[in-house]
Amino acid sequence: MSNTQFHPSYNSQDGDLVLSSSDNVLFRVNSDVMRRASGFFKEMYEMPRSDDEKPGPLTATANTVATALDIIYPDRDLPAPSYPIGLPAFTTPCLYDFVEQLQSFADSYSMPKVTLYVRSLIATGIASDSFRSSQLQLFALCCEYGWEEEAKQASTGTLDLDLKSPECDEALDRLSVRNLRRLQDLHYRRRRAFLDVMEFKSPDLMRPEDVVTDCLQESSTHTGKHYWPQLKLWVSDALEKVPQGTILADSKSFDCPELELFWNYICKRKTCRREIYSKERILSIFCRLVNSPNNLPNTI
Repeated sequence: MSNTQFHPSYNSQDGDLVLSSSDNVLFRVNSDVMRRASGFFKEMYEMPRSDDEKPGPLTATANTVATALDIIYPDRDLPAPSYPIGLPAFTTPCLYDFVEQLQSFADSYSMPKVTLYVRSLIATGIASDSFRSSQLQLFALCCEYGWEEEAKQASTGTLDLDLKSPECDEALDRLSVRNLRRLQDLHYRRRRAFLDVMEFKSPDLMRPEDVVTDCLQESSTHTGKHYWPQLKLWVSDALEKVPQGTILADSKSFDCPELELFWNYICKRKTCRREIYSKERILSIFCRLVNSPNNLPNTI
């Protein structure tokens, strides 16, 4: 669009107010609609002002403004809470960026209906895994606006991240001390809960006899020796980096050099001489632990 062109969806002659986006696209809108939907415009029209006084340029691009107007206008179909939004000129690189821009606009101009839409978009995006590349940023955004339910849902996605990675620093800096501690506590609790299971504190999830082969010795004699703590140390390191634990449900990860001695541990009894630990049984238990939403902590 040129610097003076009106947005095609908002150029009706019935409009009595012309708004300009930050990228110089004009919108001819109805002032009554703006007053009802926006606390900012309501206050603006209640203040003494000259007839020719106009609002300055808006703080959002044309795509964001057009979406917000589609949401607040009573005669427009509400955009489906999905991505992409469907605007012809929509060029935002990812869903999170658009959500952040739309909510920033809604907050700046006090548009509660737009905020409700943003929250529904977040819920839909989390359910469809559309925020995979921006889970931590989304968590920070939800915390910033006090959206507890959405923050809990977003916190689950951060379990795929190593919070000590430099890539996380910028998003973590946006968190309050309280919310940073809540997130760190979630990551710690998940790792601790997994290790507690490996210490056989939850017999319904793992028992000594569940992880060994058909060795003739009592299973607890093997899980109490130093080879079992070796596996626990490897698990602890893996969960320290990625608390979700996806690597623990991958059979290929079990073939790493760090576990070679563990898998080759053989019963010393001459009448047995079997390999002690069952890779298949342990993998099966780990898969259940990682993939079930009820076995380990997964939200703040």
